[in-house]
Amino acid sequence: ASAASAPAAGAFASARGGNASSAPASLGTLVAALRPVARAAGMEQQLNAGLTAANWRQRLHRLLASPAGLRGSRSVSGPVHGAVLAATLRLPAGLVLSGDTTIIAQRIVLTSHTLRVLGHHALYLYPVSSLTAPAPAHAGAAGLAAAATTITIDHSGAMGTAGTDGIPGGSGQDGAMGDPGQDAQLSASADFCTSPGQSGSAGTDGMSGSAATPGDGAGNGGPGSEIGLDIPNGSTDSFVLISNGGTGGTGGRGGGGSSGGAGGPGGPGGNGADSGFGQIFFGDPNCAPGDGGNGGNGASGGAGGQGGAGGNGGAGGPITVTFPAGYTPANIHTQVNGGTEGSGGAGGNGGFPGAGGDGGAGGTAAASGQSDGGSGTPGSSGSAGATGGGGLSGTNGVSGSVTITQR
Repeated sequence: ASAASAPAAGAFASARGGNASSAPASLGTLVAALRPVARAAGMEQQLNAGLTAANWRQRLHRLLASPAGLRGSRSVSGPVHGAVLAATLRLPAGLVLSGDTTIIAQRIVLTSHTLRVLGHHALYLYPVSSLTAPAPAHAGAAGLAAAATTITIDHSGAMGTAGTDGIPGGSGQDGAMGDPGQDAQLSASADFCTSPGQSGSAGTDGMSGSAATPGDGAGNGGPGSEIGLDIPNGSTDSFVLISNGGTGGTGGRGGGGSSGGAGGPGGPGGNGADSGFGQIFFGDPNCAPGDGGNGGNGASGGAGGQGGAGGNGGAGGPITVTFPAGYTPANIHTQVNGGTEGSGGAGGNGGFPGAGGDGGAGGTAAASGQSDGGSGTPGSSGSAGATGGGGLSGTNGVSGSVTITQR
């Protein structure tokens, strides 16, 4: 026997061989699937006596043709697992596996050129006489039966799920307005003022909002699953066997930063008063209006949340093929690439800054010669929040293994 690559672990891994007392490891799943049938037919010894990868079709002919063997026609429509036996077995374009599956049939008929296999379980195909797919569309009527075609079996891993985005931070509370200043106070006789207008109090500062949450990490890509194919004698078809690892999911985006609360406006200054006689003759300073209060400072925006980590790519799966003498192994094409790493999620945007509060208006003059009170100083605006850091990317999956052996 000659091998195109080093043997890999698995039911098909060994080249032809064996001895008189046991079947070779390359036929392990075949023998296990047929043992109940052989026991029912009283032919269990046929599974052990000199069985090899090259002769099992001939040596097991009586068993496979027996009433307990490969009988009837069957179309697969739902999930399968374990041993699937039939004379003619029709497979849909999408085959769902609920467990490791061994298919043994005289004729395996695909309804499409591409068989997409779902479910992270091994699939072993043992067509006794033929494995066929619809003839190429360009083949003429006379050549349909003999036309070679390309059959693709794809048992690649699923893409990892994307991480959930983080939750934005809640906005900060605005500052409160300052209290107004007291107006200038006249004496009981109203001939003079006992106190000038008071300044308004400052507005309070805005409050910071709640923190944003980080994005969630993504799911890893699923691994490629095992494919075992024993190409039947006389086949001229080409085979494309794919067991790539799934791409890692993208990490969730970090939540947006909170907006800072605005500063409260300053309170207005107290109004001036008119003391009449005293104001006219003495310019009573106690009758002056008060200044407005300063505005409160705006709070800074909150930082955006950290992006979630990307998922790892899945590992490529093992593929093992045995082919008969006279078949062209260049017609066997395989892919067992590891899945691509998932990107880390973007960091959340920083929150908007809170605006500074307006200064309070000065109190209004009440008498001739008075000036209005001065306005308060506006508060300072906060700073914009920082953008969250990006999540880390996952790692690429490792490649799988391929073993191609002539039986």
